[in-house]
Amino acid sequence: MNIAGPLDVFMRASLALTRAGKRGSPAYEIQLLTIDDLPLVTASGLSLVGGRQWTQAVTPIDTLLLIAGASELDSRYRTGTSGLVAGEC
Repeated sequence: MNIAGPLDVFMRASLALTRAGKRGSPAYEIQLLTIDDLPLVTASGLSLVGGRQWTQAVTPIDTLLLIAGASELDSRYRTGTSGLVAGEC
């Protein structure tokens, strides 16, 4: 799963609710959370900046999408996230 598709879906849903008069403010606040404070480098080499470390997330989190390749889902990244990540596909 890449990050662009889900981001677009949530932004379009928020915009549609606002335009329909069902929301006066954005329906979703999207946060880019990473393991550390470094840019998030995608498999294609694109770097995403502007995120924050996952331990600094604005809470509560309503919906969490975990975007990662198989090589990133090893035990070193799951350390300390047992309450955050419910499972893997």
